[in-house]
Amino acid sequence: MILGPAFVGAGFNTGDLITNIMEGKYPGVPKIKIPLVGVTEVADAHLLALKRPGAANKRFALVHSSVWF
Repeated sequence: MILGPAFVGAGFNTGDLITNIMEGKYPGVPKIKIPLVGVTEVADAHLLALKRPGAANKRFALVHSSVWF
């Protein structure tokens, strides 16, 4: 999951849903572990991939940490 500041500000549906899941407000959601990464880290990785010929046609997994929901 890529996390970062909301482009549209507070009070948008997806952000509210994620917040509610993280706070345990939905009792029917199974316990799952989600890998997290920051949006600026993803942007930096995109730029690095464009600058390095060896990165062409490759995939890279970015994870800062993982949390239980």
